[in-house]
Amino acid sequence: SDEFHLAMARASNCRPLANSLALVLEKLQPVLQIMLRSVSAERLAVCEHDALAAAFASRDATVVVAAIEEHLRVSEEFVIEALSNLDGEVQLPPEMTATRSDPSSVPDGQPPPA
Repeated sequence: SDEFHLAMARASNCRPLANSLALVLEKLQPVLQIMLRSVSAERLAVCEHDALAAAFASRDATVVVAAIEEHLRVSEEFVIEALSNLDGEVQLPPEMTATRSDPSSVPDGQPPPA
């Protein structure tokens, strides 16, 4: 999954995007490891990534943006569901447990991006 995302970022020829994505993926490793425990998550990732690859192949910016937004929406829902079923099984870093409605829960006091 990381390799797919990094390959897409590198293909953009936008070094800041690729570097930023690498940092985001590094921070998300605890969550990604939780998600990868699920066979359905693996199948979901393959389907989502196939859809993204097809969108990029279309070379239509509107199609690409729509596919990325859908991928983020579906991934967010899956992560929230996976995390809600942990019952304290995994300790996540503070920045990953902050809620959008509670900016004080983020270490630097900044709310997570919407």
